[in-house]
Amino acid sequence: MILEHLSFRVREGGQGSFERDWLRLRLLLTSHPHCLSVLLQRCVEDPRRYLARIEWDTVAGHMESFRGSEDYRRFLEIFKPHVDGDAEMVHFENVTPRG
Repeated sequence: MILEHLSFRVREGGQGSFERDWLRLRLLLTSHPHCLSVLLQRCVEDPRRYLARIEWDTVAGHMESFRGSEDYRRFLEIFKPHVDGDAEMVHFENVTPRG
């Protein structure tokens, strides 16, 4: 299992609109066969900052399969207008057993 952390800020005053659109973005992600789960969190200290935690079966499942799909193009069309600046995306892998 691979955990993608996608950290970003939304445009000033755009939190409500983004969170409504996130429901559509989440559906695009969760309908993809390589996506295992999706969680969106908002920063307490900076309400414009968000962290999407997305579990993928493999890095290739995310970077090749999802990013090569029409769903990814739709994801960007919905996501990008909300983002203020650049989003940071990194992948993490487990080094210890769950529990």
